[in-house]
Amino acid sequence: MIILHSHGVGRGVQAQSNTAADNQTNAMERLSTGSRINHAQEDAARLGLSDNLRAHSMSKRAALRNLQDGLSITQSAEGGLQGISEVLKRARTMAVQASSETLTSTERAYCQNEFARALEDIDDISKLTKYNDIPLLQYATVDVGLLVDVSNSMNGEISQVTAEINNFVATLGAAHLEAGLGLASMGPDIQDGITRLANIADGDFGAELSNLSIQGQLSMDPYAALMQASGASDFPGITDPDAFAWRDGAKQKALVVITDTFRETSLYSGFTGQAATATAMQNEEVEVHTINRPAHNSDYSPITSASGGSTHDIGDTSGSLVGQALTDIADSLSDEHGITALGVQSSHQSGTASVIEIDLPVNATVGGLGLTASSVATTEDARTAIGEIDDALTTVSGYRSIAAATGNRIQQAIDAETRAKADVDRAGEQIVSADIASETAEAARQQTKTQATQAIMAQSVRLQRLAIDSLLNDKQ
Repeated sequence: MIILHSHGVGRGVQAQSNTAADNQTNAMERLSTGSRINHAQEDAARLGLSDNLRAHSMSKRAALRNLQDGLSITQSAEGGLQGISEVLKRARTMAVQASSETLTSTERAYCQNEFARALEDIDDISKLTKYNDIPLLQYATVDVGLLVDVSNSMNGEISQVTAEINNFVATLGAAHLEAGLGLASMGPDIQDGITRLANIADGDFGAELSNLSIQGQLSMDPYAALMQASGASDFPGITDPDAFAWRDGAKQKALVVITDTFRETSLYSGFTGQAATATAMQNEEVEVHTINRPAHNSDYSPITSASGGSTHDIGDTSGSLVGQALTDIADSLSDEHGITALGVQSSHQSGTASVIEIDLPVNATVGGLGLTASSVATTEDARTAIGEIDDALTTVSGYRSIAAATGNRIQQAIDAETRAKADVDRAGEQIVSADIASETAEAARQQTKTQATQAIMAQSVRLQRLAIDSLLNDKQ
């Protein structure tokens, strides 16, 4: 009697066939993707490590683009500064030529015309040198008019303003803001309460402030003073000064009222007071900041609020808080309008160590280079201009060296980041990349096993049929 055991063999062969088919599929997947790990169950730990390295590689690619942008910024700035340097050299030539007393006034006028045009070219270059609409050679301008009460009780407060104004300007300069300062006293003009001593950008602010002094017991109309100084309204008076001449393109116009009291005398019958001033300041886009006694700040609060300004305490002892108030106002203007630094994210890592600071913009305008008053109209002016231009050339050379040094640092960072990215990519590839030769051999091996098991299964079926046929023949 024949006993059939081939069905058990068939099941075993079928299991081996399935295993071989799965292994062949995995090998073919690795060959098609080039990756040894395509699913987390294959190697979860190394797959996680590979994803982290891939994220770092993508971030490094973005950092390299940032660095290239930073390098373009420094190159753009250096190109503009080179142009300014060439113009300054030509201007110096004009100054030397005009310094000679052999020239007549007519010929010297020709030199002055060319000299003036050279200064205009400097401003044009500084204004047009930008990257992505970011100015590189020009500070943003902020115009600030100081309205100072000059009544008897303000002697100490005036001294505080004189002592602290340089810090005010320095704070704005640190935020790449060029401050234009104007000065007006409140009190001497009985009609509208204001006398302007120094207009914005006239260059005489410091001298006028040092000569500012108390003028006795005075009456004033601070609302009228604000309207007058801003240019919102023209009030008739004894001196009747014009409004501050705000500079074209100023990012912000601001008025700072410094007083230890409040006297709204209504000296001008057509003036409506607080509400009208608040609306006018808002319409004129003039920020109003007040440094005053807390008891009187409410008299200005609607105006400062409407204009986007602020109120500050003057201090109980000789204006002891004037300096802090000016610092706070400068900080506010800097935060709103300044550019403290252009930082380039140079690495995939977080933290300040991965940021390269580009010390731009610089102030390479005529005003920033100290050439505002330069002239060659006379022999004396021309000889003075030579020294001023030499100082300007030194400043521009310093700016160029800073731009070049920053550019070199960025280039070094590009080289280092490029090497680091190649290392990360290589490490990631080593973790997940498939061994093509090994996987090809494995695929062939598994294919052979699959074919062999299929042949064995076919043979098993034939043996079963032969056994069955033999049983049937024996019964017959």
